[in-house]
Amino acid sequence: MRSEQLISKKTLVMSVVFHLLVAFSFSIAWPFIASPPTTNPCFYGVDTPDKDQLIAAQKTMAEITADIGADSLGFISIDGLYRAMGETARNSVNPQFCDACFTGDYPIKLASGLSSKRVSHGNSR
Repeated sequence: MRSEQLISKKTLVMSVVFHLLVAFSFSIAWPFIASPPTTNPCFYGVDTPDKDQLIAAQKTMAEITADIGADSLGFISIDGLYRAMGETARNSVNPQFCDACFTGDYPIKLASGLSSKRVSHGNSR
């Protein structure tokens, strides 16, 4: 993801927070994200940026909250995500689903030369 895409997404979130405040005359805004924070790149087909471009990998929740202009910010927990999918909790020894982008726990060992911080797109880029 390019930096201009990240800026436009941050601007979109800030705009949504602002419109919620205005439309509902709230004095505070509490965005709640229905996934855990994405802190790791995906090597299995989801186009995610490198770890150094993922805001949740670089900043605390308090810093992100301030960046988007909200009073509070919440994410669903990893166990909450699993409960939403009908599981009782995440099996940490053998996860039921791939959740590496949230946990950094990749289902297979990364190939030689790959870093858990950087997605390799081969020579085409």
